[in-house]
Amino acid sequence: MCSQKETMHNTTEASKFGGNMLVDTADAVCPVCGQIFSAEMDLSGGWKQDIIEDCPNCCRSLLQHLSNDQGAQMEVAVERNG
Repeated sequence: MCSQKETMHNTTEASKFGGNMLVDTADAVCPVCGQIFSAEMDLSGGWKQDIIEDCPNCCRSLLQHLSNDQGAQMEVAVERNG
């Protein structure tokens, strides 16, 4: 299992489906191909989330464990799904 806790993050407001949401992003590393990608967390979904998404580079299914200490620093742990 590969995980990375990233110190740089960016909190922005985004418009999706006609509504506003607060999004936090942090860099993560794919445990399969090693590619760095941006993990996004919709803060309206809670401070801790598990998300399954494909790596944008190798298309492998990844389980992302996302957490944000109520607006502080976002942390990302990524593992291969399945």
